Amino acid sequence: MTRFLPFALALLVAPTLDAQPRVTPEDVRVQAAAAVGELGWRAEPDAYAAIVEVHVRRARLRGVSPRTMARAYSAALRRPPRHRAWVTELRDAPSPPPSWPQHLRGRWAERRATFARVERIALEVLTGARDEVCPEALYYGSTADGPPGGDPTRWESACAFESTTQRWWRRVDERADGGET
Repeated sequence: MTRFLPFALALLVAPTLDAQPRVTPEDVRVQAAAAVGELGWRAEPDAYAAIVEVHVRRARLRGVSPRTMARAYSAALRRPPRHRAWVTELRDAPSPPPSWPQHLRGRWAERRATFARVERIALEVLTGARDEVCPEALYYGSTADGPPGGDPTRWESACAFESTTQRWWRRVDERADGGET
């Protein structure tokens, strides 16, 4: 019962321009699964929020829901490696996902608590209750991949977090707010 209280409260909050009009538990679950899949279990809260922010921004640009964007954009959801298929099955549930590795069964309670925290972060981003942490980012990816398309003349780092090897990128020629740089 108390698990759904934040969702009920979120529905009462008037959405901001940056928020999805109606947020469901599945919207939150998908964003949290994408964030954990992209960053792992030890990222700092702002890094998880920045993943969700990119999905929200890109969804707005494409005219789709943030949930649809997360499923299309996040490689962790779109094509998880076989040993990480559990990412798409993540839920705040007493039992681990069906494909959760047997050798990690004893760690599910700890991971479940982390997943619940990431869900709260996702809910805050989706409802506009959390200040943006990386307001100009339109892309994220591994530092090994470099800027989108490998083109450093069109992209520059928007933010980075010590707890992850992901980087968030912004367009050099236009900012997320529509202004020129």
